[in-house]
Amino acid sequence: MKFSLDTLLKNAQEKHSRIVFNDDALSQSDPNQKAFLVVSEYLHSISLFSLVSFIERNVYSKEIADLAISFLYEPSIVNLTNFQTQLFTRYRILFGQVFPFKFQAKDLLSLYLKKYLQILEEFKNLANAERETLNTPEAEKILFEALTFFGNNFNVSVAMLKPSNNVPEGPEFVSISNGIPLHHKLKSLSHQIEEGMYFIPESGQPLKLNPFLFSENGEYFILRMLTKEGAFCRSLNGKGFRLFLSPQLLLDYGEILFKLGAYEQALVFYRSQGSSNREILVVASALAHCVNSLDLLRQGEPLLAAAELELALAIKPELPVLYHDLSSAYQKGNNLQQAASVINKLLEKFPISDEGYIALGDIYASKGDWARANRAYEKSLSINPFHPSIAKRKSLIKDKLEAKTQDSQKAESSIEDFLENFSDKIKEKQRETLFGREEELKNIIEILSCKDKKNALIVGEAGIGKTLLIEEFISRVNSEEVPSQLKGKKCWLLNAGNLIAGARFRGQFEERVLEVIKKVKEKGDILVVENIHQLVGASGSKGGSLDSSSLIKPYLSKGEVTIIGTTDSESFSTIKDKDPSFLKFFNPIMLEELPFEIIQQIIIDRKTQYENFHNVTIPPGVFENVIELVKMSISDRGLPESILDLIDRSCAAAFISFSLNNSPPVVTRELVLQTLSEMSGISYERLSRLTPQRLLNLEALLAESVIGQEEAISKVSRVVRACKLGFDIYPYRPDGVLLFVGPTGVGKTELAKTLAKVLFGDEEKLIRIDMSEYMERISTSRLIGTSPGYVGYYDPNQLTDKIRKNPYSVMLFDEIEKADPQVLNLFLQIFDAGRLTDGRGRTVRFNHTTVIMTSNLGTDIFVKGKVGYKFSDTFEDDKSHVLREVRKYFTPEFLNRIDEIVVFKPLSEDDVKKIVDLELEDLRKRLKAEGKELILTEKAKSYLAKEGYSYEYGARNLSRVLRREVGEIIAEKALEPQWEEKEI
Repeated sequence: MKFSLDTLLKNAQEKHSRIVFNDDALSQSDPNQKAFLVVSEYLHSISLFSLVSFIERNVYSKEIADLAISFLYEPSIVNLTNFQTQLFTRYRILFGQVFPFKFQAKDLLSLYLKKYLQILEEFKNLANAERETLNTPEAEKILFEALTFFGNNFNVSVAMLKPSNNVPEGPEFVSISNGIPLHHKLKSLSHQIEEGMYFIPESGQPLKLNPFLFSENGEYFILRMLTKEGAFCRSLNGKGFRLFLSPQLLLDYGEILFKLGAYEQALVFYRSQGSSNREILVVASALAHCVNSLDLLRQGEPLLAAAELELALAIKPELPVLYHDLSSAYQKGNNLQQAASVINKLLEKFPISDEGYIALGDIYASKGDWARANRAYEKSLSINPFHPSIAKRKSLIKDKLEAKTQDSQKAESSIEDFLENFSDKIKEKQRETLFGREEELKNIIEILSCKDKKNALIVGEAGIGKTLLIEEFISRVNSEEVPSQLKGKKCWLLNAGNLIAGARFRGQFEERVLEVIKKVKEKGDILVVENIHQLVGASGSKGGSLDSSSLIKPYLSKGEVTIIGTTDSESFSTIKDKDPSFLKFFNPIMLEELPFEIIQQIIIDRKTQYENFHNVTIPPGVFENVIELVKMSISDRGLPESILDLIDRSCAAAFISFSLNNSPPVVTRELVLQTLSEMSGISYERLSRLTPQRLLNLEALLAESVIGQEEAISKVSRVVRACKLGFDIYPYRPDGVLLFVGPTGVGKTELAKTLAKVLFGDEEKLIRIDMSEYMERISTSRLIGTSPGYVGYYDPNQLTDKIRKNPYSVMLFDEIEKADPQVLNLFLQIFDAGRLTDGRGRTVRFNHTTVIMTSNLGTDIFVKGKVGYKFSDTFEDDKSHVLREVRKYFTPEFLNRIDEIVVFKPLSEDDVKKIVDLELEDLRKRLKAEGKELILTEKAKSYLAKEGYSYEYGARNLSRVLRREVGEIIAEKALEPQWEEKEI
């Protein structure tokens, strides 16, 4: 065998010495080691040659491109064999170009390919084995078969070609593959050839190998591997390896990578040149768009990614990869029509792209257009009969077409597709204890026991327990804890999604509704319809094709069916406006959110279930003490669902932390707040500050941002503290109704902002309404909505809609004295009863809202005769004057509903200096980050305070003065060259 290996190695050296014999192979004395290195070089060279042939076909396959990129950057045996296996299996014609067989016969190519794939697999296993195995008989056999195959079949020619006027029959050439005659093979004229290295298959049509093989200064090189900096190449003249950084060569590699879809790597090569060449800059710009598309796809923005790829395609329309990636982006964005359009453009440009027809077939298949998909796959198969995945795709399409034919012959969907046996489902489910809904449950039983109008409509916001109430009712029916007329009845849950799905023809949906109603009528059972507004046209025009109320009404009027429906208050109002005759058959049951005491009972009852499921421990009080925090943070669903979701998520997080870090599986307050932060989007730091202790330090927290108003802060703190801790005499009223009076620019609005931040963690919790916009009586409609029949009835309003979404907030009515008296009368209901009914009949509660009004009444007294900051001696007299003006302007019934009238005093010079420091705090931090320090002398502070404050405008002008006198000057200094060396 060793003699045979020596012979094969000698033949290989004679035929392809420069290509497959590197310095390591030539220096080896052991035939097995030498044969292993030679076979490895064969595989590397064949991979490069076949990649050139693949790119020349103007076809893009992501699988093959990814494998090509892998071996270009890491030419391991595994990567080389994987690339060739995938490429030659899919494109046998390329295998025939690389290995031009002398004896052509039927299926001979398949036999040769099968043998070659076997050689690749065996050699890959040999490369992965221990080095000592090279000396085993099995290894010698593998090497012998590989060298024999290459010696007999790898008869291609590699040569250096260049145009020549001296050779009439073709270009000049210098053979790199020794002993292979070339002249008679060349089928290109001299002027058609660019100077370079060429791979010349049996057909005689040269394929340019640059930049994989190239020459420089008479020396030949073959690419070994790409790196981030450049390209490592092996000298074919026996001079070892060399790192190339030449601009043109790297641009050639960048173009190859661009064609393979390696946008980021290609862009590195293009940008590394720093060229001012316009053509290079244009290509780099196209690559930048492609890289942007990758980032957008990672961010889940496929349509924005498609827009970037459209720009790249406009620059490089000759690259198939851009068409495929653009189509894929449109598919991910669910724009299948545009995806198909892009592939059709590809096929117009490259009509023999089998991968293009496969992509088109996949798009049609995702649309459910099986016939077109089948035709696209057949076209691809006619171009490339050996593509391994087309047959599988066609088989699946065939099954879909047959199934579609069978489905069209079937009758309409059975009634069981639309109705679910709710009673049986509840029997299998663990029964949950119902807290705080005994009265509502009693009402349901009473309503369903009636002779007429025995239909209940449960109205409540998401998450407050509508479904659980129905489940408890069904449990009572199952256990016969109900009156005799309800015993033995079953409850059926209507699947509205299935009812609507597939109703393509007019009348089909209505027919299904009638089938459901008739089925329930025949059985004499109860129909449960969750979100009943979806079926009665609440979201569409009256009498629309999906409005089933007119179909159900006859059965309801005769008492032939019994329905329990659920809806939310907004949809209930919509049904009431659009179809009031439908609601007359129902008895509404209005569900309010459960009080915190009941929520605590629910938490204690459910806690064990979550502990057992997640294998964690929940300490007492860890969730009971954050109920109000959950209510403030999560507004899209109510209690108890929101707190139960928090318990579930927190327990899951505790168990995962235990599994990963071996920390105790205990749910801590910190973990609960972290989970709540993830669920609500409010930062952990803000949530951690929202503790009862903040009320204890309320004065200090407010004084950090509001300067010079100690008396006002004290009054506000006392009122708010008593209300928030539940010691208010009338808990249903707002948590404080305050009137702020004082000159402009002294901190009235700032105190309201700071109060919102301290109480609820965010200044966004301040809802501000400028009352100067409500000077007319008719403007009340903007606050609570218009009456039915008027324009804008369904538009959101400025007051009740905002409070409904943010019940925990600070409501600021700015310049309240400018509002029309009729508007002020509207507020009496809020101040006295803590609720307000909007134009659509929905009641909104203000019992968790702090109401603040601001006014400038009587503050002209502070301006008259005042010079400088000397005011303290007369402030008490001025305060009495202001209060007299307030009592003179507002009615007694309005003033009697205000908890505290807070008079703000003008600011002293020291106060304004403190405000200067406060305003400049952020600027100081930014300068400190740059290694600078902002120092203000007392004289400078006095100057800024004097310029920025006046009795007429207060401190409103201070920010402008600071910007002009400090910010603009620092900005000019920052542009000086010495900025980095100077200190301020």
